Amino acid sequence: MDVDIRFGERSFGRLRNAILGLVADDLIEALKDSVRFVDAVATGYMVSSFEKRIERGEGLVYNDAPYSAVVEFGCAPHKPPYEAILRWVEIKKHEYGDEAKRAAWRIVRKIEREGYIGRYYARKALEEMTSREV
Repeated sequence: MDVDIRFGERSFGRLRNAILGLVADDLIEALKDSVRFVDAVATGYMVSSFEKRIERGEGLVYNDAPYSAVVEFGCAPHKPPYEAILRWVEIKKHEYGDEAKRAAWRIVRKIEREGYIGRYYARKALEEMTSREV
């Protein structure tokens, strides 16, 4: 028995966008899990900054956290903003005062010398999603 299924162009477009939305939602959850897995969470801002946009049959998943690309890909040696590093030390390491300042300066100097090696959380999430059986 054959079943003939037909969609008008508008219905097909809505269905396609709905499917893309579901796939984007799954990807966002995989990205959040991956960020947690690579221990790249301090405040939770990056985890909560994943968004999706679905328009005309195209989907985009992105992260608004200004440092998300650095966490993913790493960076070349440079002088990072000390205040941002100090805040990270206080939040992530629960260090304060002179102890936090010393730790922040050590991290700043290390990034100046060596850069930062990326965590590749997005690559890992995509590999995980594409290896699943449907």
